[in-house]
Amino acid sequence: MAGRWACHVLVFIGCMLAVMYTGDPAFIIPVFIQLGMFIFAALDIVHALFFLHIRISADPPFPEKGERANLTVELHNRGFFPCSFIKVWYTTVETSLTGVTHMTPVIILPRRRALIESDMNCRYRGEYHLNIIKLEIRDIFGMLRWSPKLRRLRGKLSLTLVVHPRVLRIGGSSHAESPAEGPVDIRNPMFEDTTSIAQVRAWRPGDPLKRAHWKLSARLRELQIREFDGVALSETSIYLDASAHSLEGEEGAALEDLMTECAASMYKRLSTYRHAVALRFITEDIDVIPPSLEFGFEGILHALATLKFTGRGTLYNSALAEAAGMAHSGLIFITHSFDDRMSWALSSLARTGRRVALIVVLPPGGRTRELTLSLSAITNAGVTAVALSPGEDAAPMLEVAV
Repeated sequence: MAGRWACHVLVFIGCMLAVMYTGDPAFIIPVFIQLGMFIFAALDIVHALFFLHIRISADPPFPEKGERANLTVELHNRGFFPCSFIKVWYTTVETSLTGVTHMTPVIILPRRRALIESDMNCRYRGEYHLNIIKLEIRDIFGMLRWSPKLRRLRGKLSLTLVVHPRVLRIGGSSHAESPAEGPVDIRNPMFEDTTSIAQVRAWRPGDPLKRAHWKLSARLRELQIREFDGVALSETSIYLDASAHSLEGEEGAALEDLMTECAASMYKRLSTYRHAVALRFITEDIDVIPPSLEFGFEGILHALATLKFTGRGTLYNSALAEAAGMAHSGLIFITHSFDDRMSWALSSLARTGRRVALIVVLPPGGRTRELTLSLSAITNAGVTAVALSPGEDAAPMLEVAV
């Protein structure tokens, strides 16, 4: 670019000096030609700013971990001049891991469009922000180059790609196939007859407002909840430990992916058996995800895909304290850390007659002799304990736990 400008300037100065010293008007012609080229180059740049439309999209919009997704950047020239030379810098899924951006040059004829396609390998679940980060426009003569601010461009310049965790195929389920042990108060319409009201009682924390008896509540000036006839299968709660850990980069992503895959797979397996399942995230507090019939299993996968492992809560301090006061006959705990306090608490829960399962997800090489002895101890106390690491076939082990 600098060399071309130097050439144009030297030709312009030479022609002007020739006119001054010779008086020959023929030397004016190259000067006008250069001015015309400069004006056309400026119009080419301005035209691209007003008539270039950009749209970025991904297919499929919600891929599963391990699948490939196609990123498409569509540039449409809606004007009557060509967009001579455009460079587009954009990000992909790999950018979040490697920091490397991609650049592709295109030339767009009038009333035509150009497509930039990139094949992406969705190696880890999560939210990925795909953006066009820079655009450079050059004219046909190479005289001008301009990188406009992105807010001045027209169209959709960014999107969020959500990669869902994988759902593993799990076999039989002792939690789901066991008979119901008496009536269980659940919040899933699949397990109750909503046409017959069994009783009306005062509201308790956790009751959905859609069950509220508004007329009676207004008369009593206290929120009343309707209960319906119907006996549910015994309910299982899945506790997912989303507290922070020390792993970073791909090691941390692989650990978190395996934990969310375990939660999604067990939730899917139990709900397939018409089983009442509650999924709870342990972050700062306990976040309850409603049963799939109300929330939709796609919504469950979306929540697991966007979950951040940054909390400071622990299973011992929060989940176990809550579980001790619940009537759930099945408890499944998924964590990346295990200590003596957890061992004592889980053993105590198992002695109450509940089915308790523990899934400990560890980095490769994380199994120690002390951990093996601790898991053996709680197994003897009636807890189903499983240790997993990224890269292992988790489905057979989850079949044992579920």
